[in-house]
Amino acid sequence: MAYVEAFSRCLIGLVFLLSAASKAPVGGGFTQFRDSLSEMRLLAPRAVRPVAALVVLGEAAVPLLLSTLPAAGFAAAAVLLLGFTAAIVTVLRRGTPAACRCFGGGRPARFRRYHVARNAVLLVVSGIGAAAVRADPPTRWPEAMVAAAAGIVVAVLVTRLDDLVELFTPLRADA
Repeated sequence: MAYVEAFSRCLIGLVFLLSAASKAPVGGGFTQFRDSLSEMRLLAPRAVRPVAALVVLGEAAVPLLLSTLPAAGFAAAAVLLLGFTAAIVTVLRRGTPAACRCFGGGRPARFRRYHVARNAVLLVVSGIGAAAVRADPPTRWPEAMVAAAAGIVVAVLVTRLDDLVELFTPLRADA
């Protein structure tokens, strides 16, 4: 189970670290994220900025918690992921033309069902990671390092999911 924990910590920690870093005020990431929250039409206009700030602080807290209090880190990740998923489902059901600024940079992608699936997978990994925290520490470090490296690779793929979907989506004739 310790290898599962190492994989989960690296995957969830890096996803949240990259997400928080992409929303840093430097380079306009926070402004873009704040504007995307407005586009979602889920919050009163005066609540958008404080909620955006709380989201970024929460995202930044997850990797810190995972490194010191892993059970709390996985719990915080799960709470954030549940909130993100509920917001995306609401946007999709309403048909609101809002874009995902989950990981900043590049061209924003409109919310789609795969964003819900991505969050569901991350939520499952958070739960599995939390369950694995109680296991014994790894006794074979090479295997733990491989598990951690796999978590890092998967985290990079998760944060670039919009690009991967666009890359493998067939071109439409009307495009």
